[in-house]
Amino acid sequence: MLRIKPLLVAAGGLLLQLVIALVVALTFTPAPGAYAQTAQAVAPDKTLRVTTRILEPLVVQRGESLSGFSIDVWNDVARRAGLKSEFVIVDSVKAMLDAVESGDAQVAVAAISMTPEREQRFDFSHTYLQSGLQIMTPIKQTSWLDSLRSVSWGHVLSLIGWVALLITIVAHVIWLIERGRNPEFPEDYLRGVGEGLWWTVVTVVTVGYGDRTPKRLLGRVVATIWMFAGLFLIAHLTASITSRLTVESLQGHVNGLNDLPGKRVVTVQGTTADQYLTANGIVHLNVAQISEAWAQIEAGQADAVVYDAPVLNHYVNTLGKGKVRMAGAVFKAEPYGIALRRDSPHREAINQAILEIFNDGTHERLSSKWFGTN
Repeated sequence: MLRIKPLLVAAGGLLLQLVIALVVALTFTPAPGAYAQTAQAVAPDKTLRVTTRILEPLVVQRGESLSGFSIDVWNDVARRAGLKSEFVIVDSVKAMLDAVESGDAQVAVAAISMTPEREQRFDFSHTYLQSGLQIMTPIKQTSWLDSLRSVSWGHVLSLIGWVALLITIVAHVIWLIERGRNPEFPEDYLRGVGEGLWWTVVTVVTVGYGDRTPKRLLGRVVATIWMFAGLFLIAHLTASITSRLTVESLQGHVNGLNDLPGKRVVTVQGTTADQYLTANGIVHLNVAQISEAWAQIEAGQADAVVYDAPVLNHYVNTLGKGKVRMAGAVFKAEPYGIALRRDSPHREAINQAILEIFNDGTHERLSSKWFGTN
């Protein structure tokens, strides 16, 4: 009996340990299918909602089909990264970024400039296009009446005054030399100087009609000098007036960034162009869509449009050909990137694919296709 009691105590302890182990196991072991649910939550969704906006040549819509440089880049990147996507079209950069930030979309692709402010809200891919801002202005067709109105007539009249003074002086000189010996230049002051003025004018303008000619040697020397001087004088007067016409007709046109102050400048609200103009104190009008800027500048309601260089250049070479032109060089360089939600699980795969399209010539081919240049 004494030997059985220790055995019962040991058996009871062992049974108690088994019960405790069973309770622990039941408490911390996940239910069936829990591992699968966890794995599904961690694994990234392979079908992405991609928000974009129509902005030729970056995003082009023909019926239900989307193309363009940014779309072609994204489609190639998504294929290489093993991602499926569906496009959601919105009407502004703000709407695109808001959709990504709220979770309504996972990716935003179009002309999205990477800025420090946006980097704080989103993850961006590697740069897939180097862009910047540029200026577009109308090609102004001016009539001869507009050109005459634009001339600084004060300067022109000043030149004419000096020519008139010189003509008067030469007329007196030729009259003083020829009077009393040449009946074509009477001794009477008014008649004689009048004939001298006529001779001086027709000589300088048409190299003389031949109805009045100096007879004395000194008079002929003066006439010869006046003929050659007249050629120079008329050429200088013509060049001065022509240059004034050219300069005055160009004034009021926008030829670069420094010409923007005081002009009617248009851009799209909420874009980096809007921010740049505001930061530099350039008064401008904001529109909701770039198409509104096209309409304003073609109607003569704007002097310049400031916007993304690829978009402006495309318009100049297509719908705006012969009506608008680019003014000045690209300024404020801006890299384009693909916007993703913070800590996106797709960022590395997308970056890898972007590097591949640069290395294997795909990016060069797409640039040539949509921009006509490498």
